[in-house]
Amino acid sequence: MVLPRCLTDDYDKFVLKYPFTREARQRVSDVALEDVLRDREFLSRCLKFIEDTLRKGKIEYENFQDSENFLLTLYTSIIIVSCLDRRIWNRFADIVSKYFSSNLETEADRECIVYIADEFNISVRSIKKVVHCDKLQIFFDVAVPLHIYLKYCPKNDPNWKLVNRYVARGYVLLTYRELARLVEEAVEKQILNMIENASKNDIVKDIIRDQIGEELKKLETRLLPRTLARIEKIVKNMSEDQIFPPCINLILEDVRSGGNPSHMARFTLASFLLNYYVKILKIPVEEAVEKVVDVFRSVADFDERKTRYQVQHIAGLVGGRKFYLPPNCDELQSLGLCPTEGKCGVKNPLTYVIKRLKMRARKPRTLSATSRENTQ
Repeated sequence: MVLPRCLTDDYDKFVLKYPFTREARQRVSDVALEDVLRDREFLSRCLKFIEDTLRKGKIEYENFQDSENFLLTLYTSIIIVSCLDRRIWNRFADIVSKYFSSNLETEADRECIVYIADEFNISVRSIKKVVHCDKLQIFFDVAVPLHIYLKYCPKNDPNWKLVNRYVARGYVLLTYRELARLVEEAVEKQILNMIENASKNDIVKDIIRDQIGEELKKLETRLLPRTLARIEKIVKNMSEDQIFPPCINLILEDVRSGGNPSHMARFTLASFLLNYYVKILKIPVEEAVEKVVDVFRSVADFDERKTRYQVQHIAGLVGGRKFYLPPNCDELQSLGLCPTEGKCGVKNPLTYVIKRLKMRARKPRTLSATSRENTQ
């Protein structure tokens, strides 16, 4: 493929804007990872970068002297994040991938967008080579193969459902801006894979903890809300039907009574429970998968092998390696899975749980008998 003008004109600016391309990796390929990880001062700067990024919800690349320093900080931060609570992983990956795609959305060189999409295995064809309708050529810029679109399209956004897209000759028609959004999903997957792989490297994790172990603990405490830290104790004193939203309780009732819920009802329940167990109760994902599989044992057509694979897929252990969120409330309403018709006042079933647990966490405790006696 011919190199785009944005790369040949300003190499440093290109790798600064698009840090997960092969050119960016080559920019720091000569740096020894072990030397970087043993530089305590540099690791401390990375911790500040992580905290600033998560608190502000964006990357401020202007604070870096050059592209190499930025790339080293970003790559090292990804390794450090792997040592933090899993609830931080998705948030960090989401912010970094949005930094990447925001640059791509405003890219003046259209060839650059196609070039970068190709790097992430998103093959792109000109709209004129797929359709001959002049009107469609006005509204769309490119086309991507259907299987690639399904792999990277945002799963919980109704606008990206295939029924709402134009499909021609096995290709989905997109604008350049929508193509950038697909790339964002691919970048986020790559970042999460990098974090996951780093989390399995015990040697690297030991080096980091030897250097900045105490700072890591303090950062994690600052990043995770205090109310969430108390949630685990609160959950023990509440039944699931008190915690879960009406839509989830409705599906659970159908499952436990030996019913045959729809595919989307099963996906909603499985993705909700996985997120609840892993992100809120902090149960290891493999254990969470088994708990969810057990929930489905009472359905009429239960098949353990198929169920376990599907739950593992939703948990990101197989397939696309993405940990799925449950569908948003507006989508559940459209599917007829919302018994309250959106009156819960939240956008996602998980938000309902967090909101309910936070309210319980803030609720003042009643005075014990001893305390009442002491106050008299």
